[in-house]
Amino acid sequence: MPLIVLEGIDKAGKNTQAKLLAENLRRDGKTVNGISFPDYTTPLGREIKRFLMGKVDFRPEIRQLLYVANRWEREGDISRWLGEGNYVIADRYSQANLVYGMANGLGLNWMLALEERLPRADLVLVLDISPEVAVKREKGKDVYEKDMAFQKRIRSLYLELGEKLGWRVVNGERDVPEVAEEVLRLVQETIGLR
Repeated sequence: MPLIVLEGIDKAGKNTQAKLLAENLRRDGKTVNGISFPDYTTPLGREIKRFLMGKVDFRPEIRQLLYVANRWEREGDISRWLGEGNYVIADRYSQANLVYGMANGLGLNWMLALEERLPRADLVLVLDISPEVAVKREKGKDVYEKDMAFQKRIRSLYLELGEKLGWRVVNGERDVPEVAEEVLRLVQETIGLR
């Protein structure tokens, strides 16, 4: 079964659209499991949260390793769900690490090697919004959300890597139901649901 990933800058609507997609798939009789990264409920997830709140600082390589390890903490669940024939919808996954890592000067090949044995996404949907829209939706809270120039770089990298790696881009600035309709349509087209 497919692993579907929703990506985008902060406040792009990933959480909302992940929930709506899960509801739509369940209405269609599918079993769906949702997951969000970083997962702050794990030991490494709590350390990531400390970094994002500005309570501790790590150099980019260490941050990258923490984010990858956070996914490894949940790899067993993801693999089990997929093995049971369930759909898995991830609110951020490996793709966020690639984008944020590149924004912090890390090499793409090194980062891809770290992700190599994790379950791979069957479909990546980038909800594209401008940083200005993100700020209007909610004031930034963590060290990344507060930095407008960094958010612009992240958006640019999502679009650049998306084109290179075959991610699908969705205009996330529209009304929630319109975005949800396009997300479902892309899932249906890509995964072959009808």
